[in-house]
Amino acid sequence: MNATEISIPLISASPSVTRILREIFQTYEPYCSRHTYNRGVGRPLHACPDHAPEQDGLLCYPPCRDGYNGVGPVCWEKCENITSFGFVCVDISLAKHHSCPWYDKCGLARSSCRSCPMNYTKLGCLCGRLHLRGSYGRGVGHSLTCSNSYEQGGALCYPKCDKGYHGIGPVCRQTCPSTQPYSCFTGCSKTKELCKDKFKAIIQSIIVSSITILNVIIGIPLVSLKTLDIIADAAKGHWVLVAKNILTLAEQLTYGILPFFRKKYPDQPVDAIESATKNASFIITVTAFKDQYILSPLFKYFHFDSIYSAFNHGQCELEFV
Repeated sequence: MNATEISIPLISASPSVTRILREIFQTYEPYCSRHTYNRGVGRPLHACPDHAPEQDGLLCYPPCRDGYNGVGPVCWEKCENITSFGFVCVDISLAKHHSCPWYDKCGLARSSCRSCPMNYTKLGCLCGRLHLRGSYGRGVGHSLTCSNSYEQGGALCYPKCDKGYHGIGPVCRQTCPSTQPYSCFTGCSKTKELCKDKFKAIIQSIIVSSITILNVIIGIPLVSLKTLDIIADAAKGHWVLVAKNILTLAEQLTYGILPFFRKKYPDQPVDAIESATKNASFIITVTAFKDQYILSPLFKYFHFDSIYSAFNHGQCELEFV
């Protein structure tokens, strides 16, 4: 294959060419694939909500009033400086013995020989104080939730997604852009109706998008006389004819869309708009044939792979980051 026999334009993926490509795809391609990223496997629910900040087991409760301690759904009166035992406060200490005889050391027969502090009851050698604890209910409890830096997904907590994304389990999925605002499976579409068609609901690749654009703008579907000629010539190794036919399609695409971009960018030099549009048209046309394995020698020879890989492969625009 003699490259000098083919007038291949100088192709670049400059910002102006990229802008033209985006405009073309947003206008003629109803679908785009959303950006996604993984945010981890998640962690169990681990925090209490603000209105019920005290955790007891797997439930959360509002705090008890001053002077009370919480045990599950019940707030119990605190036993100040004495022992709590279930629903009572109790304190036991040794009684003071003054003049009890040896045979009645605990003063069972004569209680006056021993003494207890005020509010304590004499219990032989011991002094005891006991009273029922006050209590009240504080509700059945609230479920655990996620801390502020996490968001809940089912029974797990995940790190919050970046701006412009929303979480579905362990995956953060891009919010649909304004150019294709309707959620459509793993992508986005221009209208809700497009998602109802099961065939169109399969998110298209950039290859299919390129074919769609060629068909809509210049009426050349992938299976046509022109495309069959390109594939047949490639099979015979007639690479000059293959390249010329691809350039012819790209030229038709250019003149189909050039008036739109001249009108859209009136402040830009005409030759700059024309050059960027030619570049974009050539990239789209080459991409439309990328899935034809038989053409791979042509792409490799003219380094079309690097141009193809520079494109965004039909992904939605990131408007929010």
